[in-house]
Amino acid sequence: MEKSSSNIKFIFFDAGGVLFDTFQKGDDRIRTLLAARGYQIAEINKAIRKAKEQKLSFITKWEEEEQYYKRFYGAIAEELGEDDLTNELFYLLL
Repeated sequence: MEKSSSNIKFIFFDAGGVLFDTFQKGDDRIRTLLAARGYQIAEINKAIRKAKEQKLSFITKWEEEEQYYKRFYGAIAEELGEDDLTNELFYLLL
């Protein structure tokens, strides 16, 4: 078997819709999940609006992105009165 050589030095992966796309986009995924859990659409929308009020800083590494989404989903959970919901949203929606 011959070993092939290549000029490729780097490959960058971006899961932001470049290599694959999700069936439902961000807010719709949140709405679908929470509506299935019995939350009303009006209270879900209010929680999403509240979460979007947080400042989005420049993200350069995974730890920063992780903290952003934990704050974002935490704000939703807090608005819904369910602080335990934060990790579930993080793991199911990210």
